[in-house]
Amino acid sequence: MKAKLSEALGEERWAQVQRSSLEMKVSSFQSATRPAFYIESAPPDRQYVHFAFKNVSIESILKAIKKQSWLDKINHAKTKRGGWDANKKHLPCFTPSGTFRIRCDWDLIDYSGLVVIDYDKVEKPDKLRDRLWQSPFC
Repeated sequence: MKAKLSEALGEERWAQVQRSSLEMKVSSFQSATRPAFYIESAPPDRQYVHFAFKNVSIESILKAIKKQSWLDKINHAKTKRGGWDANKKHLPCFTPSGTFRIRCDWDLIDYSGLVVIDYDKVEKPDKLRDRLWQSPFC
């Protein structure tokens, strides 16, 4: 896919797109559970509002992932009582789709242009990828 895009845009423009993509801002949160504000009158799935910790570049997030900055916390969450599913929501997280004041879909401030797809339980991820690339929105 990279070859197709770089051919279509030209190498110089492709390099510019890559650089500007890394500069996009995303919101970083201490966890999916805190800090939170409780709104009793809201629908059950929107009663807890999670505030952004800070807005950072996607490049800084990718560097931190590559550096394994959260590896100890991740390993601890896997071995802690309750297991991974119970503890993963307490790990630091970020919103690749853009910046938000609070962690909810209706509070998008600035769209990054990135869409992340979770396909853990997809049996044939290559077929899904090929299908997505054929979409006019990709």
